[in-house]
Amino acid sequence: MLKIYFIEDGIPENICHDMEKEFAMIHLDGCEADHKIIEEIDKGRYLDSFSFIDRFGYKLRKSELSTGSKAALTVYHKPNQKYLLTELGINAISTVLRYCKEGEVWIYEPKITFESVNGTDIDVLFNGYRFTDMDRLNYYIRYEYPYANPNPNMGGMEYVNN
Repeated sequence: MLKIYFIEDGIPENICHDMEKEFAMIHLDGCEADHKIIEEIDKGRYLDSFSFIDRFGYKLRKSELSTGSKAALTVYHKPNQKYLLTELGINAISTVLRYCKEGEVWIYEPKITFESVNGTDIDVLFNGYRFTDMDRLNYYIRYEYPYANPNPNMGGMEYVNN
C-alpha cells in the first residue's frame, strides 16, 4: 500500500526531492496507469515511451509533461523510494493516491479535500490506518485527525498494527 506522511511531521534525510531527475530515470511502458495519469493531470494522451499528445493535439516529448504527471509516474514506476511531493497541486496528489499502490510520499497537510471520482478506491496507509476509500480518507483528515479517534462504523478504513 502507498504510505503518506505530512511534511509538518518531519522529513527523512534520504528522500527524493528532485522529481525531474527521478522521472528522467524511469521507462514508461504504456501500462494503464501511464495512460490514466497523463489523461487526468495533463489532459493529454499517452503516445509511446518517449512522447505524448498534449491537450491541444500536439506531439511533445515526455520531458514536457507537468511536474505533477512526472511525479505520479515516477512514484508508480519506482515505488521503492521515498518522495517529497511539495510541488504538486491537489489534483496531482489525488492522482498519486488513486493509482500508486506502493511507495512512500510526503505531502503538505491538505487544506482542501483530495479529488474523489465516484467513490474512488485507494490503498493508502496514513497515521496507522489503512484507507480503501478516498472519501473516508478525506473525512478522517478533515474532521478526525489528529485529535479524535476515527469512527470505525463509517467503513473504508481499518487500524493497522505496525
